[in-house]
Amino acid sequence: MSIKGFTGDFAVLGQSRIFVSLLQVACDDLALNGLLGFIKSFSVDYFCKMCYATQADIQHKFYETDFELRTVAKHSKDRACISDKVNHSCGVKNDCILNKIPGYHVTRNFSLDIMHIVLEGIIPVELSCIIYYLCNMHRTVSLAKLNVRMQTFWGIVNVEKCNKPPDLNPMDKPGHVFPSMKAVQSWALETPYATTK
Repeated sequence: MSIKGFTGDFAVLGQSRIFVSLLQVACDDLALNGLLGFIKSFSVDYFCKMCYATQADIQHKFYETDFELRTVAKHSKDRACISDKVNHSCGVKNDCILNKIPGYHVTRNFSLDIMHIVLEGIIPVELSCIIYYLCNMHRTVSLAKLNVRMQTFWGIVNVEKCNKPPDLNPMDKPGHVFPSMKAVQSWALETPYATTK
């Protein structure tokens, strides 16, 4: 298919022919899965739009090379398995109209939702492991002292009250920070100097 582009008069470029293409679509992961034709549940197998990860896989595999990546050919095969009786195949629910754009395919859409994956997913888990180790195993600092230091710091920094990280509750095991934090609170806790006004 030949791409013709469009011609126009532009302030800096003058008269030029412009070519555009869709490279990535970025948004909330739930919305993105729906838009790209994948299942919209992350608690089932084959939830990832980039690979064929299962719930068991994500508990012990940590590298991209450990996972079977989706391809255009595999995506077409998965779509062919969908019928009146089977509403999805390996996480694929339907075709995406964006696949008709030359050079774009949903299997090559590598945009991730940093708010849910990192700030509300990875950081709380990793942070809880560090805090659990420092407070319960190594006993470098007590949780009470850590909370006092956090409140002292956040009392000085000019940040909206709802964005300040809350006092942390004792943890009986690593893996979860209590109470859970919104993405903006997690970001504020991880990067305090970036949130100052």
